Amino acid sequence: MNEISQNRYDFETEEVARWANQYQQQCPGMSRNEALRIAEKHMRDSKSELPPPSKEKTMQYSNPRLRAAIQGWPLGRYDKTVALFVINRDAKRGERCERVTEKLNGSLSKPKLGIYAPITRIMDGDDGKTYIVSLTEYGSISVMQGNLKYSEEYISDGDTRFAGLVDLLRQPVPAVTD
Repeated sequence: MNEISQNRYDFETEEVARWANQYQQQCPGMSRNEALRIAEKHMRDSKSELPPPSKEKTMQYSNPRLRAAIQGWPLGRYDKTVALFVINRDAKRGERCERVTEKLNGSLSKPKLGIYAPITRIMDGDDGKTYIVSLTEYGSISVMQGNLKYSEEYISDGDTRFAGLVDLLRQPVPAVTD
């Protein structure tokens, strides 16, 4: 790389860093990598003012419970079934979610188990889906998708929803009786 190219490269990276800093100031929850990616894309697209950051809608959770039966749970490509969610308690380990689906022949599938946490509840998201919300031993909130395979999000005490979710998790719910 010759000297002119190097100077241009240094100028562009400084400008990208400046734009990324502005993005992070406008959106405190935005990661540095995300801000750099958006700033680089903007710099490639135009030399105009920085576009306003997008306001992503945050998920709201409600209806904490220890047991749920979800009708219309997908079973394969075309079939639907019933999914039963139950929160199991262990005196030493804490609580975890167990999901069992009903097979087409009427028998129950092998239980799908979540991870242990001090407090775990089954909740509904404002998108109409079921989530497993846990208050972890580290003091943050872990949200798992209803399939118990993937983490949906991780909520720390800096999030505006944190205090409300902790209150929802700690409110008394009727015990599960078999």
